[in-house]
Order: sequence, then C-alpha cells, then structure tokens
Amino acid sequence: MNYIVTHEEDEELAMDLGDGAKAFDLAGALAFAKQLIADGKDLVTIDDGNGNRITGADLAACCAGSKTLTADLRAQ
Repeated sequence: MNYIVTHEEDEELAMDLGDGAKAFDLAGALAFAKQLIADGKDLVTIDDGNGNRITGADLAACCAGSKTLTADLRAQ
C-alpha cells in the first residue's frame, strides 16, 4: 500500500508523495512524518487514500516508538 504525508506549512497544506512520483511505503511515511514533527511542522498526517489516516498524539507516539503503527494507520 502507498501512503501520503501531509503537513501545514505557512498556513497551507503541503503534500509529499515520497521519492519521485511514487508514494511512501509505511516505513518511509513514518520516517518522513517523524522528521517533519522534529522540524516543528504542524498537522502532520499520514493518509492511505482509502479513508484511513493518523495524526496528532497517536502519530507522535508512533514516531517516538511508544506505539506501533499498523498498515491501516492505527496506533497500537
């Protein structure tokens, strides 16, 4: 499955599709989200294009390693 990472930048939504034209895999999306959060970006979100998304405290916990991110973007 492919994932898209978005964040707010200068009050506008910024989207990153990963390497070139293809979307991130789960590990790549999580790593990129972790970097964006470390860089202080707001509203960092991972979306799978199928209605599943993760953001906020759950995403931060997955990035910190205190929770695990599942393929359907749930924090466990």
